[in-house]
Amino acid sequence: MVTKDLSSSSQFPLVWRFGDSISIHYWPYFSEAVRCWASTGEPVGRERALEKLDERRGNNCGDSRGLRSAIAVALEDPAFRPDIVVLNAGLHDIKFDPASGQHQVPCSEYRENIHAAIQSLRQRGCQACWVQSTPLDDDHHASFQKGFLRRMRDVRAYNQVAAEVAGSGGAWVVALDEFTASLPAPWFVDHGHFLPPIRQAQGAYLAREVQTAWEATKKSRKIAA
Repeated sequence: MVTKDLSSSSQFPLVWRFGDSISIHYWPYFSEAVRCWASTGEPVGRERALEKLDERRGNNCGDSRGLRSAIAVALEDPAFRPDIVVLNAGLHDIKFDPASGQHQVPCSEYRENIHAAIQSLRQRGCQACWVQSTPLDDDHHASFQKGFLRRMRDVRAYNQVAAEVAGSGGAWVVALDEFTASLPAPWFVDHGHFLPPIRQAQGAYLAREVQTAWEATKKSRKIAA
């Protein structure tokens, strides 16, 4: 796997990203917010991902199948050893086809994919940080997207599963859904992607949560030692 910014300084932890287009948008703001205490990186392919945000392409993992696959590919490289891995998936998984009555990824498989991804990172010695899927507006989304639905009730259901699996697997869980919902409207630039001020707020919030968790982890390690 070809990556960028793989090595961090001895003083700073390395924080890596795997996720969907929502994370692609907030990642530059996150990276800027943590630059005084952490290095950041992501797989190559940002430019290609930005060309079509609704597709799994470039470094957009899309659904949890793509997330699991991207992490497996990264772990084939023995040099891939970030301290923290920020990961998310869900908004592609919940795509609902009214004709078949099926989601793109069933919730049971979603659970399995998240568990496998987090455990594989744990085995490598990486601290996983799971980020919950962001909210949407059913009617607003439907006015843009035809052929499939995204429903807030599915966001909540899949987020509940993700929190259970990630938390029990030793990952930090960041409630980006609740934080985003607390921000004043307007939110959206299209069917579900956010305006730049929202992305900036998301990145800054995630940076605070990750820093707090990392400092608590370091403190507990010192006590244990």
